[in-house]
Amino acid sequence: MFGLFRCNSLQASSNYLFLCIRLLILGCTGWTACSTALAQDRFKESQHFFKLTTPLQHDAGIKIDVVEFFGFACSHCRDLDEYLSPWARVASDKVKFHRVPVPFFSSWAPYSRIYLVLESMKREDLVPKVFQAVHGAGLKLDQESIFLSWAENQGLNVVEVKNLWGSFGVESKLKRAEAVTKAYGVTGVPTIFVDGKYKVQSTSVTAAGSPAHRDVPAILDFLVSKALSERSRN
Repeated sequence: MFGLFRCNSLQASSNYLFLCIRLLILGCTGWTACSTALAQDRFKESQHFFKLTTPLQHDAGIKIDVVEFFGFACSHCRDLDEYLSPWARVASDKVKFHRVPVPFFSSWAPYSRIYLVLESMKREDLVPKVFQAVHGAGLKLDQESIFLSWAENQGLNVVEVKNLWGSFGVESKLKRAEAVTKAYGVTGVPTIFVDGKYKVQSTSVTAAGSPAHRDVPAILDFLVSKALSERSRN
């Protein structure tokens, strides 16, 4: 079995090399063009991503909208975040990346509230720490008093956090998150949409029809580039 896997890998590598050589002969003089061609050869529709029959509306303007539907209580979301948060920090300025906390269950509502409080304070950088606290340290951050204590330990203004927790603004965002989740037809997390056209659903391990979490950053780069190219042709 190992020998077969190795042979398949070598064959794939040979195919990629042949493709690059062929593109260079045909006039592909830059590494970027070759990289794009390799990505097209590597990432397949219905395997690594899905193209929506009807594009979804979004408000990213001229930027490419990349939105993740997630939940802090979801262990798969925690696993993906190891790769997604670093990607988001260095994403192209042509990308608008944001998250929507899904309200699938009533028990998830406090976790959605946590994200919306952090978003209101422009402290989305604390998302990985929330995942670590919930899944690593086992903290019950869905309890307001425990979350407030955790927030204080992160250097946040506890008075501001407490005011935001039950504020009209956060309540409105909770309702909007529920509406957007339904509008996008999200039934499981993590789920990512790119430019309202493409959907990516990854797993902790490579499975038939689903990419692994570690492949998501490269898939997103590919889909963002694809979306930009499609816009330039319209």
